[in-house]
Amino acid sequence: MKRSGPLRRRSPMRRATELTRTAIKQRVKRKSPEELLARQIVPIRSGGWCETDGVSPASDLHHRQRRSQGGDWSPSNILHICRHCHDIITRTITPKSRGGWVVSGYEDPADVPVLLYRHGWVLLRADGSITPAQERKAA
Repeated sequence: MKRSGPLRRRSPMRRATELTRTAIKQRVKRKSPEELLARQIVPIRSGGWCETDGVSPASDLHHRQRRSQGGDWSPSNILHICRHCHDIITRTITPKSRGGWVVSGYEDPADVPVLLYRHGWVLLRADGSITPAQERKAA
């Protein structure tokens, strides 16, 4: 197929900076009040250290019940952990359910005990507090 003449634009081409600004504005998401509250409470609960291993500075907020399965931003559903532990928990299958670090979609995270390094088996509450729980037997 031959072209009889050059292609012509009907409107001026936008600059690259305008494209970038538009893309940035579209990507910015507002955080909900629940998320802002959880982002304040959970690091205080952890003391800035990984809640699963206790030796690394915490950098990630991990949802025990995935957001795609109905998990919310409640402090009972969030763990403050390091990047290494977050990778292990999200990529492996066997150890994550044993520590209560991942909760199924049909369970309530506030009712499922979780193993924290500094506290042992506990129940996490919506207000950020910790309640001791009976130790779970390994499956």
